[in-house]
Amino acid sequence: MPDATRTKISDALSEPVDATADGIRARQPGVLDKIAADRHLSAAAGAAKGHRGVRYTKLIPPDATGSHPS
Repeated sequence: MPDATRTKISDALSEPVDATADGIRARQPGVLDKIAADRHLSAAAGAAKGHRGVRYTKLIPPDATGSHPS
């Protein structure tokens, strides 16, 4: 997990979830909701790329002598 994401999560843990002042109530999403949203946005960014978040690799096993064919 990148340091910026860890910082945002630790900041969110220190902030109150509910606050009321002068009759106005404010509520922010919980930490689990923020983590789920971050995962969703990361998956959406991966799916938007040309390879759709999946990479294909051709694996060539070694031959009988143990060397890789050229």
